[in-house]
Amino acid sequence: PNPTTGLLYLTLDNKYVGRVTYSIFDAQGRLVMRKDVAKNINALFTTIDISPMKTGTYIIRANGGNDTFTVETILKN
Repeated sequence: PNPTTGLLYLTLDNKYVGRVTYSIFDAQGRLVMRKDVAKNINALFTTIDISPMKTGTYIIRANGGNDTFTVETILKN
């Protein structure tokens, strides 16, 4: 949901299988979180908890194989 109160649901539905890295940046472009997850099947579903972060706009970027996905979300506490 956007805006969110803290939980983000990341879904990657592509043929890539392997390591996926997601990074979260604040509105100033500073990296505030990075995590690697294993994608063992065609679809990856994971939950990201950003509730401890300050209210504001965040950019979520996921990289897996040759694919990069970017979304923007707003955190409201």
